[in-house]
Amino acid sequence: MNGRLFATAVFCTAVRLGLLAFIQKSMPVSAAKVDFARMSAFYDHFDDGSLDATKWMIDNRPANGTIQGHKGFFTRENIDFSTGMLRLKLVQSPTADGIVSYGASIQSKEQFRYGRYEFVMRMASTSATPSSRGNDVSGSVSSAFIFVNNSETELDIEHLGDRPGLLHLSNWFNTEPSQHPSGGFEGFNRIRQYEQIPFRGAADDFRAYVIEWTPNRVKWYIDGQQVASHDTHVPEAPAYIKFNLWGTDRKEWGGIATVGIPRYMYIRSVSFRPMESKQ
Repeated sequence: MNGRLFATAVFCTAVRLGLLAFIQKSMPVSAAKVDFARMSAFYDHFDDGSLDATKWMIDNRPANGTIQGHKGFFTRENIDFSTGMLRLKLVQSPTADGIVSYGASIQSKEQFRYGRYEFVMRMASTSATPSSRGNDVSGSVSSAFIFVNNSETELDIEHLGDRPGLLHLSNWFNTEPSQHPSGGFEGFNRIRQYEQIPFRGAADDFRAYVIEWTPNRVKWYIDGQQVASHDTHVPEAPAYIKFNLWGTDRKEWGGIATVGIPRYMYIRSVSFRPMESKQ
């Protein structure tokens, strides 16, 4: 090969390699995890065998749903990585004073604001492994959300054990964060926009859930498809990323408790990319 042909071949190879690198960087998250992790402002793949204490803290306190003879708690014992990812567990037991639920919850140490949040997870079911079949069971709420100060900011993705065909999406903007929201659903709706969407399979398999939070709108996506868009009660305060699984014993939210049957929620990854500022 003469010098001119050799130079031409080198140039063409360089062009092909450059084009390949560009295509790889443009792939979706599922096809290019490493690039996405590098590009994200915050990322955790939960595959190190333990919770990263530089990123997360564990809730070890009374849980949601403590009402009308039912007591709920979050406990660190119900958090594990035995299946190669983050697994949260819920158990419910009868006592002389009523039902007691032990769930699990974690919260990011850092606060985040406008941008793109992605959660790859499987909502709670009776499946003790990430890939086996399980059933939705009454008496639980599994969720990924962004939260701070009594819902000064709150953006939710929630799955109720007694309503397997629905997902519950909401955004809250509590302008009096020193006070917990009150007044039931009517009172809540003064500071939030809420909707339930028909969606089956959230507890059957892993889904990629995305929340896009901008100053004027919040959008939700599931596996790349937009499923909701809200433009009222859009919050503005930086907030924490949270995952939790907690027990209920009421028909209004989560359903009547199911004692003696453990439930499990799986989180494979979470990421955040801040909204690009306009120059």
